[in-house]
Amino acid sequence: MIDLIWSILELVVVVLGITYIHELGHYAAGRWMVGIPPADIKLVMTEVPQHVALRDDDEWVGPDEYERYSELYGEHDPDYEHLEAYIGAGELVQTIGVVVIAALLIGVGLDGVASSIVLISLFMTGFYIAYDVSFSAYIRNPAGDYSALWVASPLAAIAVLLGFLVPHVLIYLSI
Repeated sequence: MIDLIWSILELVVVVLGITYIHELGHYAAGRWMVGIPPADIKLVMTEVPQHVALRDDDEWVGPDEYERYSELYGEHDPDYEHLEAYIGAGELVQTIGVVVIAALLIGVGLDGVASSIVLISLFMTGFYIAYDVSFSAYIRNPAGDYSALWVASPLAAIAVLLGFLVPHVLIYLSI
């Protein structure tokens, strides 16, 4: 029973860690590429789904409010020249984080743990894409990173997906 509890706790820690790294990618792109001031952007890890919120006066707006969030984003990037990078940064930073962590774990002989983390990341993103596509079709607005990226640039959406999948699959197969 104790082993089961530890396994569940380990899974929760890995999922939250990967999610944090993902959201940190959006946050970093928003801060340093788009130029959003720190007072106008924040990580929200206490809500589901976790996200990066933008300030609208004294309110915080999440990407679930698609039109309003887009308008707030546009105040910082009026030409939307960094939009694809902002949206795609979550998956790309997640990929870098997972690959680096897996490589370090492999380096110290923890191949099984590395393999598990890579698989968890793959399953998380697979589930997320399924949710994104389904819910976007239902509400007829983007509901997640991939649908928002597809609206901005289908080519960028495909590039980000490949940029996520190829390293994950290669490192998993190499273990």
